[in-house]
Amino acid sequence: MSKRTITAHYTEPQEWLAEIRRDAELVERRIVRVCKTGRPVFEGTLTRVSVEASAIIEGRVVRLLTVCGDLWGTGGRREDDPDRQVQEKASSLVRELESELRDAGLEIRAGLWVDE
Repeated sequence: MSKRTITAHYTEPQEWLAEIRRDAELVERRIVRVCKTGRPVFEGTLTRVSVEASAIIEGRVVRLLTVCGDLWGTGGRREDDPDRQVQEKASSLVRELESELRDAGLEIRAGLWVDE
């Protein structure tokens, strides 16, 4: 019989933060992982940028995956460039999450807890 991991998945950052804050004292080792990720979509034509975050609470992974947008390969040099706006949105969300988590007394680390 295989061991089953229970995971709570969120797509809305504020809902995920509320869950983490509610159980901050139960977060394993007080560590929360936050990262910006990019994955190829449409056979590699675009790169989907997301912010992912995760914590382990009482043996279960509590995970956020929120999509910030797609990179079209336009370079992101101009202020109004869509690629730049997507990257800035993701970076801003990472900073916001990290600030809120630190305020809750949690330690931020890179990477991601995953359920296997």
